[in-house]
Amino acid sequence: MEYILATNFLNLNFSFSDEKSSYIRLGNWVNSNLSSGDSYEDKFRTHSELNFIDQETQSIYILMLKTLTEELNNYDERDFTYEEGMILYGPWLYHMISHYCYFYRLLKYVNNHNKDAILVCGDTNYESVFEDTLDHKKNIRYDVYNNQIIKKIAGYIGINLLLDDSHIHSEISSKYENHEGKLARKIVSKIENIINFRAKFFLKNSYINKIDRIKIYIKSKGSISTITNRPEKLKVNINSQLRESLGSNIKIDKPSFFLKLISENILNEIPICYLEGFEKLKNQVTKNYKRWSPELILSANGWYHDEPFKLWAIKQKKNGAKLIGYQHGGVYLTYKNNFYFRHESLVTDYFLSWGGINEDYKNIIPFFIQKKILSRRKKIKKTNNQIMLLTNNYSKYHHLLEIFQPSYSSHIKQNYIFLKALNSTYNVKYRPIRADYGWIEIEAYKNIFPTLKFSSYKQDALEEMSSSKVVIFDNIHSTSFLESIAMNIPSIILAKDFKYEINKNSLAVFKKMQKQNILFDCGEECANFLNLNYNSIDEWWFSNSVQEVINDFRHNYAPTCSNFSELFIKEVSKMHAR
Repeated sequence: MEYILATNFLNLNFSFSDEKSSYIRLGNWVNSNLSSGDSYEDKFRTHSELNFIDQETQSIYILMLKTLTEELNNYDERDFTYEEGMILYGPWLYHMISHYCYFYRLLKYVNNHNKDAILVCGDTNYESVFEDTLDHKKNIRYDVYNNQIIKKIAGYIGINLLLDDSHIHSEISSKYENHEGKLARKIVSKIENIINFRAKFFLKNSYINKIDRIKIYIKSKGSISTITNRPEKLKVNINSQLRESLGSNIKIDKPSFFLKLISENILNEIPICYLEGFEKLKNQVTKNYKRWSPELILSANGWYHDEPFKLWAIKQKKNGAKLIGYQHGGVYLTYKNNFYFRHESLVTDYFLSWGGINEDYKNIIPFFIQKKILSRRKKIKKTNNQIMLLTNNYSKYHHLLEIFQPSYSSHIKQNYIFLKALNSTYNVKYRPIRADYGWIEIEAYKNIFPTLKFSSYKQDALEEMSSSKVVIFDNIHSTSFLESIAMNIPSIILAKDFKYEINKNSLAVFKKMQKQNILFDCGEECANFLNLNYNSIDEWWFSNSVQEVINDFRHNYAPTCSNFSELFIKEVSKMHAR
């Protein structure tokens, strides 16, 4: 009998009653059964049964967003248009559909190719409803929630399912409530209430540093100001009867099997802030945004997880305000089928990019990257011969309908190969993103490279990068990589699958980077290059051939300027006048 482990528990020790039985993890099983391509990622991307970005799944998002917006309008007279519903509900809904799609396609593939296979997952009973979009995004990355999704989908498909209740994990991230600097934010908020009386243009989560925000405020004579408040907990109970009644009203004509799955489960997934807590959400807007009536509103990442801000932005847009997006990461104009770029450009009137353009989106305005310590670049000296390995660790579960994201285990493998081939006498520091998804990669790296040091996070990431001899990034879409390039810090990308992840308009410049040893798709080759050039990194980096490629990349994806505040005010004035 073949058992397939759908769970991602790393230390699951399932006991089989039949000695002849065997078990295999879900991803490995799919890999062994696909017939085309040289690697798991190749096969996954090319196989039609596992295509996550087909027209059906994209159209389901559009249909469900329209249906949900209309149904919630009927519930309490919100009177949102489809575009306004996209601002408030869009990020959560896209994550939810993507997440279900990931499991649905995998489990359906198993059922189509082995009717006798038995799927094994943990028997957790997770019945909580998420409070908001951020709460949802954080918790869908953990097994305790995903076991519930696996059980639902397995029931729809009819796959054989075996529940293991002997290895229950209680891992779940805490509700979003950041107390750090709470008193300081209250003081700042009171100051904002006083100084913002003249403001007609507000910045919220703008990704613009404090010094430049102050310059912008002064030079604009107070007409451009900042809001720094944060969402508050709603503390509202779930109303099961309300959800059942609303769920019964969501009817889709002739739904596909997957659409039926989504439509029947959507009201169990909808965050509290959009339903039971909506009145309190409106009260937060009244309390925290006062009677400000801006003509322009700009945000970099407030369009995702800041529910009061999104609701306020919708209200102000109805009153004639223009909404502006500002790029805040490294995936916008290089990544295939990027949700973040598409979403922000659709919900805003104008979108300020870090230099790039896209002919499909006419509201993009090329602008400049903005960093915390660019002005202090010359003051920071390289204090050691440190090689810094900076990584973005990922959830065990796919959660976006983009190109297929390989499991973070493939990144760990490449980093492992890199460290194994690297000269063990070098001074190497590892700085992962702070979230821990249970990959236990630190132990693996330490075993192969005993002298490996770990970041204490006492320094800002950019400060640690600036003081390093060279920085290695383990993925091609790191925001820190763009900031490193903008500051001209010697940088190398280690990205095995970059050719699959980069869109056709950007691929040429990345291939040029590969020729100049700025980009490697093999950990061993990257290590060998450093072993040969460790004592001449600056000579390599600042050579004419490398700087020519870097300047070309910087011009398109990370342009800088010395007078950011002045140029920002000018660009804002142009948008206001249009």
